[in-house]
Amino acid sequence: MRNKLLASLLVFLAPTVSTALEPAKVKLTGRVDTMAGYVKESNSYRNINPADPTSDKFHKSAIVNDSQLTLNIDGKATTDFSYGGFIRLHTDASQATNNELTFGDKTMIYVQHEKIGRLEGGNMPGAGGLFEMDVPLFEVGTLGVDGFWSQWVGQRSKKYYTSIYPINHDSTVRSRGFEFIIAPDLPSNYSGNYYSDAPKLNFFTRPVTGLTLGLAYIPDLDSHGTITGVALKTNGPTDPDRAKNPATFKQIFSGGGTYETKFYTDYTVKVGLSGEVGKAKKSMIHDLKAMEVDIALKYKDFKVTSSYGNWYNSFTLKSKVPNSKRKAEYWTLAFGQEIGKFRYALGFMHSARAGGIEALASKESLPASVGPFPVVQLPILLADYGTNKLNMGTIDVDYNLAKGFTPYLGLAIFQFKESSGRAPTNLFDTGTGIFLPLGSTPSSRHTDTGYAIMGGTRIIF
Repeated sequence: MRNKLLASLLVFLAPTVSTALEPAKVKLTGRVDTMAGYVKESNSYRNINPADPTSDKFHKSAIVNDSQLTLNIDGKATTDFSYGGFIRLHTDASQATNNELTFGDKTMIYVQHEKIGRLEGGNMPGAGGLFEMDVPLFEVGTLGVDGFWSQWVGQRSKKYYTSIYPINHDSTVRSRGFEFIIAPDLPSNYSGNYYSDAPKLNFFTRPVTGLTLGLAYIPDLDSHGTITGVALKTNGPTDPDRAKNPATFKQIFSGGGTYETKFYTDYTVKVGLSGEVGKAKKSMIHDLKAMEVDIALKYKDFKVTSSYGNWYNSFTLKSKVPNSKRKAEYWTLAFGQEIGKFRYALGFMHSARAGGIEALASKESLPASVGPFPVVQLPILLADYGTNKLNMGTIDVDYNLAKGFTPYLGLAIFQFKESSGRAPTNLFDTGTGIFLPLGSTPSSRHTDTGYAIMGGTRIIF
């Protein structure tokens, strides 16, 4: 399949060289957000190290910016054949909101034939990711359950906040979905921090009577950008930002489709199905398998959407820790309305995750020992004996004050509830230096409950 996709690219590109008579047109677009926010959450999770109450704390409130520029390139070679692409740039004064340090965010070229379809190549979301985002999308205010809220709460959604020592150094556990699923997305499209834009090829069929199909091939989810960012065969990313991150998946096929139709004049229904499979880069880790199904119903100015996704055993150990849990699923429900220039949207998400943390403690992911704990025992120490659950809701409003100028306000209410794991002291005998048999006393469950209020102004040009 890989060679066939590359061959198709050459066939599409050939007319670009031989028949293009006019240069492609370039259009500059962009977005600038200036936002103020206030966060209230469980006290210890305001600490930079939640296990240490004496460590410094994050501010409860802040004023921030989020901005980007996009160069859109579009050309036409013949009546049926067009080509182009885009280059999206981070233009923030600090690390970008999606945790990336590079100036470039996304790059893509496309070739399109009106009777065949569209082929894309570059650093951008895959076909499966695009389909699963499309149907339930509400671009209102702070963007709902898949929006800005997750960057404001729970250690800015980056840190694993229990008192278990061996994994505290990892800064991407929550944002990568190992402990909680904080965004309703497929694994290849789940995280910023370069993963969702791993180099890939996308092919989309020409829409026929409301039906569009697409397929992406992703050689390595840990790769990014140019040849200098190509990941290693069995290890993780090589770029400085993610050098400590564990290896994920390779040889991924991600795709799906959407179907849209109208009935009874004022009603429109759109359904989507997406999924992906891939090979784990570590032999002790389960391969990638995930799916999502979506539905949206629109009546005049009203819209209601729902989605369900499941990651199955993706990124869990093949050798299950006795009595531990495995789970990775989520569902969402949202409702919104557009009344002239005013819009509002209500959203809710529930997710359940178990079995991801111990996969980070495999012997091929960490050093031979971490502190007093031999690595061979870390999966037992970090195993989920219950399910990590997230329940959260959002309320968003905005008003199109002028073309491209939109003030907005958003509220997110959340509860992160950890599973009942087992404390290291139940297993490690400091006197003899050996591990005791697995006990039955679970450690306390950690809960982070609170809300975030965010308001600002967005300019789109």
